[in-house]
Amino acid sequence: MARRRFQTGQLYKKGKRRKVWIARWREDVLLPDGKIGRVRRGILLGSVADLPTRRDAQVRLDERLRPINQGAAVPESVIGFGVFVEQQWKVLVLPTDPFYGGA
Repeated sequence: MARRRFQTGQLYKKGKRRKVWIARWREDVLLPDGKIGRVRRGILLGSVADLPTRRDAQVRLDERLRPINQGAAVPESVIGFGVFVEQQWKVLVLPTDPFYGGA
């Protein structure tokens, strides 16, 4: 089990003409072998026009991080694109596609 921690995330501005707030944090995920790992997540919080100060952007980020910091977030499984194609797409979609000789 991953240790519990409190995080505030990283917050920065990006862009020249249309400036936006970008937020980044770490999140626990369930790896294919069943272990828990950490990945870095990032989202666009909004434009600087909508969130004029860093404090406004930090409040929005804190809302996003609240379930993670309280321990309520359950690790989700992640799958790579190549594994998805091999295990799911080729099995489910490819046989039904008439272009590829399916039904």
